[in-house]
Amino acid sequence: MAEQLSESSVKITYETLYELLRREKQREDLQKLDPPFFNDVRAYLGEKQAILEQNKLKTDFFSQTEHEKTQLQLVNVKKILKELYDRRERKLCDIAINKSRVMNAVADTTNMLAEEKILFNTAVNVLMEHRETILMSVLSTQAEMPSQKTEPAKPAVQSVTQVKFIDTVDQFVGKELELYGPYTPEQTAELPAEIASILIKQGKAVNA
Repeated sequence: MAEQLSESSVKITYETLYELLRREKQREDLQKLDPPFFNDVRAYLGEKQAILEQNKLKTDFFSQTEHEKTQLQLVNVKKILKELYDRRERKLCDIAINKSRVMNAVADTTNMLAEEKILFNTAVNVLMEHRETILMSVLSTQAEMPSQKTEPAKPAVQSVTQVKFIDTVDQFVGKELELYGPYTPEQTAELPAEIASILIKQGKAVNA
């Protein structure tokens, strides 16, 4: 039965490649391949390409038919190989992600080819480095305590005094550069108590 196919005895053919892809598609775990799988595939494709070159020079009907058949088979084989690679690559990446997330996790690399182990180890290192650089640095950052909002100081309520002017007073500038006046005799005004006191002492005004 095809299901009982022994990987150690597999010879690269269109049928065996199709079976390997079918198995990879149906099972979640990474499936075992012969260690020299990629080299065997290169040799197989090289043989098919050589047949194409030989038949291309022949003009008889049989050779032309074989040429077209081999050419079509080569196209299909490359499609199978691409899908097989894509599926194994996705499984490798999933294993790498799981290992990078769990410290000291043990990943099963039994069914990885030598070329795939290089990809796997590289992916794990990149993922762990990125996780350490980005995620861990963010998590280790102490949250800044929200600064207590200080209410703006309310200006002190300035006491005022109502005065009545008994002499002419030209315009003048207060402590905060505010302008006062000019004032004329008999005019009344509310002024800061300090200013009012000075004007009263100078004989310029009296309490109203």
